[in-house]
Amino acid sequence: MLTLVNDSNLPGCYWALPQENKDAAAVWYSSPEPRGIIQPHSSVEIPFTLEVQVTGKQDTVARVAVFGSEESPLTIHLLSTGEGPVVHVHPSEINFGSIQVLQDASRSLHLSNQSVIPASFSAKMPGSLLLPLQDDKQRTTHPSAVLEHRRWHHTSAAQSSPSHQ
Repeated sequence: MLTLVNDSNLPGCYWALPQENKDAAAVWYSSPEPRGIIQPHSSVEIPFTLEVQVTGKQDTVARVAVFGSEESPLTIHLLSTGEGPVVHVHPSEINFGSIQVLQDASRSLHLSNQSVIPASFSAKMPGSLLLPLQDDKQRTTHPSAVLEHRRWHHTSAAQSSPSHQ
């Protein structure tokens, strides 16, 4: 929220100028009330909305034109910190133990997205004997979602018998 004060005897007019080079910006900003009148000897609050595109600390410069001011446009620093999704995984390790040849075994992996933004993930099984029965394409957990991802360990006859081609 930006507060503009008009100490003069005349009404003032302000305009939060549109963001330049928005496509290349680390932070997108806008205002639901970008233009308005400031009555004499009063103040007005201008709300700003930020949409952070990258993680980390950001210092984004916005400009507000105040008509009649010698200092126009005003330079406003919008400080923000972009944070990624917060995903909890349980358990952190899955032990299949001993499995008989030609027998399937399944274990569950729970993903919980604690953030307000979607989180992309993929699961891959290392080693030639560990074959997922589902594809390994990337998926997304939606905000505040809890997912159960099942993976299988399967040993085929071709893998267990050296004479079988």
